[in-house]
Amino acid sequence: MADDENSVSLAALDDYFAQQDPQLQAHVRQEIGKHSPTAALAAVSGIQDQMLLQELIDAGIRPETFACLSLLPLVEIAWSDGDVSNKERDAVVAAATNHGIESGTAARSLLEHWLTVRPEVRVVQAWKEYTAALCKRLSPEKAQQLCDEILGRARSIAATSGGILGLGQKVSLMEQFALDELEHAFRV
Repeated sequence: MADDENSVSLAALDDYFAQQDPQLQAHVRQEIGKHSPTAALAAVSGIQDQMLLQELIDAGIRPETFACLSLLPLVEIAWSDGDVSNKERDAVVAAATNHGIESGTAARSLLEHWLTVRPEVRVVQAWKEYTAALCKRLSPEKAQQLCDEILGRARSIAATSGGILGLGQKVSLMEQFALDELEHAFRV
């Protein structure tokens, strides 16, 4: 890989993280290999659409952080009421651990950052586009199974801090709206 190409990809990464978290930026930069981010992300994700790969990279997703993309819906639901409660944060972190996203990894650092600073709209949009592209490649049954799994986890996050003293509606109107928005990505 040419040095100028590497510096361009590092510049894009710097732009994304520069104003957010210097430690996270340094951690992710250390894990970028000698392969181009696009080729490496294609290898990790199975995505061949170059425009989608570039959109994911532009949104700050790298091969080493791709795993946390599957948990973005949980983060979005946690943020849907305007802030992330401790219960929601703990539930998202537990889900990350259950999916092999361990503490100290770039993916975990990015996920924890998302729980502190809401992901940019372009990150969510990139997830929606990735999900729509993935569902087109799957059989209708498998796409529905994926939808049910991801939205089921998202609903569990919504119910984590819903209701007053454990009574009443478990999912707020804002959380339901966010769930509906996420579900739409599976139906495109």
